[in-house]
Amino acid sequence: MTDTAATRIWVWRAAYTGLALGVMVLSLVPVGPGHLRLPGPDLLFCLTAAITLRRPELAPLPLVVALFLLADFVLDRPPGLWTAVVVGMVHVLRAQVIRVRELPFLSEWSIFALVLAGGVLVERVILFATFTPAQPLPPVLLFAAITALVYPPVVLFTNLGLRLRKVALGEANMLGNRT
Repeated sequence: MTDTAATRIWVWRAAYTGLALGVMVLSLVPVGPGHLRLPGPDLLFCLTAAITLRRPELAPLPLVVALFLLADFVLDRPPGLWTAVVVGMVHVLRAQVIRVRELPFLSEWSIFALVLAGGVLVERVILFATFTPAQPLPPVLLFAAITALVYPPVVLFTNLGLRLRKVALGEANMLGNRT
């Protein structure tokens, strides 16, 4: 791997980190009418999933863990729970990278939605098993649905704004490995 390839990877990872921190700040900003409290989407997971399905080497697991653990503390969630669930979801998405590059976007979106639904279900089961107070089910399902609906604009942003495309068959990724 040449110095320019390594530099490019670190620049992309820094950009992912900057975007993730920006999403966290955006999540703290109160928007919308006060009486209508719809759950906001998990833009950080959408961004992570979109990058993972396009260029998994740009979102290494230690960075994902650090960002989501920071988000757990910043967004006042149970520390480490959503991070652990996201690690599992990212592993599942990484296993789908080869399959997803051949499929149309609708199939990718379906895979994302199923992985997200499974992650939300796992989180609910863990909260139930540990007798931790949890939100009622309807807002959690609404959260998952809104997050799934926000995924296409995030992918559009990664494709058009960041110019981050899926690795084609036989193309080398940024680490120089053939796919």
